[in-house]
Amino acid sequence: MGRAPSARLARLARLARLAAAALAPLSALAAGACGVPGEDTAHVIADDALPFGLAASTTSTSTLAGDTGLLPTGTEVVVYFSTERGFVEMTRELSRPFSLSAVVDAIASERTEPATGFRSAVRPEDVRSVEVRAGVATVELDKRFLDLPTAEQRLAVAQLVLTLTAQPGVGQITFVIGEEPAQVPRADGTIAEEPVSRDDFVALLAPA
Repeated sequence: MGRAPSARLARLARLARLAAAALAPLSALAAGACGVPGEDTAHVIADDALPFGLAASTTSTSTLAGDTGLLPTGTEVVVYFSTERGFVEMTRELSRPFSLSAVVDAIASERTEPATGFRSAVRPEDVRSVEVRAGVATVELDKRFLDLPTAEQRLAVAQLVLTLTAQPGVGQITFVIGEEPAQVPRADGTIAEEPVSRDDFVALLAPA
């Protein structure tokens, strides 16, 4: 009777050794699947040695005062300019990192270009700031914008909407003057006080 517990303990120890031996290959396989070999000492791993996604960095959503929209990559941005046939898509190179304010500056600084037949309806003094949150860009217009004829307001608003919604992460545009919503004309001449989108101005695009 006194030997029974010892026999049971020996049997349990033997089963534990067998289980550990069976699990060892699975542990090695799991470590290999991570893509980073296990080592006894810690050291810095180069970005190109990490599995996809682990080396991805985050970009601050804040840049210039009044602008919370840093665009992610590349040096070229899509912009729109007015022609006799309608708005046409073009590209402009900007220094990285660039912001939505810089995109607006890029179109506002090119008022006319007789050689190519396009012009910008947006004046440098028209836009005071640009912010974007949750896919909606808020464009603060200078109060002098209201002095423009309605036809020029429509072209300027269309150029801003088409250009800004061409940037990553921007789906709608809301216009304000000071802290109050601004009434702006859509392509069809109706007045909008709520956010507008590209669909409100596609009618002003030049035929393909």
